[in-house]
Amino acid sequence: MFVMAAPAGALSPLPGRIYALADVGGTRGDLFRTTQTNSWLRLTSGLNFPESVAASPDGRFAVICASSGGASPYRIYRVAAAGGGLRNLIGNRKGCGQTVSPDGAKVAYIGTGRASSNLNVVRSRGGGNRVLYRFCESCLYNPVWANGRIYFERKETRNVSADLEIYSVRARDGEDLRQHTNDRGAPIDYDLVDVSRNGRKLLVIERGPGGPAVHSLSIIGLSPSGASRSRRMLVSGPESIADASFSPSGDSIAYSRRMTSSDLSPYELWTGSLAPGSWSGLFSVPSLSTLGPYSIDWVRR
Repeated sequence: MFVMAAPAGALSPLPGRIYALADVGGTRGDLFRTTQTNSWLRLTSGLNFPESVAASPDGRFAVICASSGGASPYRIYRVAAAGGGLRNLIGNRKGCGQTVSPDGAKVAYIGTGRASSNLNVVRSRGGGNRVLYRFCESCLYNPVWANGRIYFERKETRNVSADLEIYSVRARDGEDLRQHTNDRGAPIDYDLVDVSRNGRKLLVIERGPGGPAVHSLSIIGLSPSGASRSRRMLVSGPESIADASFSPSGDSIAYSRRMTSSDLSPYELWTGSLAPGSWSGLFSVPSLSTLGPYSIDWVRR
C-alpha cells in the first residue's frame, strides 16, 4: 500500500522527479519520490535502513541498496516508479553503492570479493553479473556512471588507511584508469555524489577533519583528459550534507542537509541553480519522517 505524503512546499513543479530514501518514524528507511504536485509518493514499506538510491536517467525505476533485516547482507533491488515489489538484481551476492547506466540497461555496484572490492555490472533486470574492475578490500566507493565511464572513490594505494581520491574507468571494459583529484595529502575527504552527463563536472561533498564538522558542496571541473582544473564551492558551513544530485538538465542541483550540526534535526531537501548562494527552494520532508531524506537522485520524469 502506498501512502501519499504531505505536500512538499510552495514550489513550482520540479522538472523531472527526485527519488529519496527517508526514515519512517525513526525506525527504518523507505523509498519515496516526488510527484508533479510537489508531494511525496511512498514506494516501499518496511525496509531495513536502505543505504543509497540511484535512478534510471529516464525516471522509470530506481535501484536501492537494502537489507532484509537483522544481520542479513545488503543487496541491490529494483523498484518501479509506481512502486510495487522489489526485484533482487544480484542474487546471493553482497553489494551496495549502485549506479544506473545512461541508457538504463545496466547497473554497476560495489561488491565484495576475496580480499577485494569489486566494481560489478549487471543487467538492470538482473543477471549477467561480471566484474569490471577490482581493488583492495574496502577500497572502492560510490560509483557514478556517465559519458561512457564509471567514476568512483578509490584508495590511492592498497593500504586501507590511504587517502581517497576520485578515479574512473571505461564502462565497457574496466580499462583506462584515470585519476581525477589529488589533494596532495591534505586532510580532506571527498564524497563523490554525482557526475554531469558529459563527464566534465564532479559534484562532491568535502568533509574537513575534526569537529564540529564543516561540510562543503563543490563542483570540480575536469579537462578533456580528465584532470582536475577548477573547483567551485557552492555551499559550506557547520552542517551535515548527506547527498546531492545534478538536475536532469545539469543546470540545477538538489541537496540534502541539516541546518545545524545536531543529529536531532532532520535532513531537508534544497534546490537551486549552480550559482553559489542561490538556494531558495526548501522541500519539506516526507510525512512520518524524523531523519528526512538522506540519499537522493534527480532524474527525468
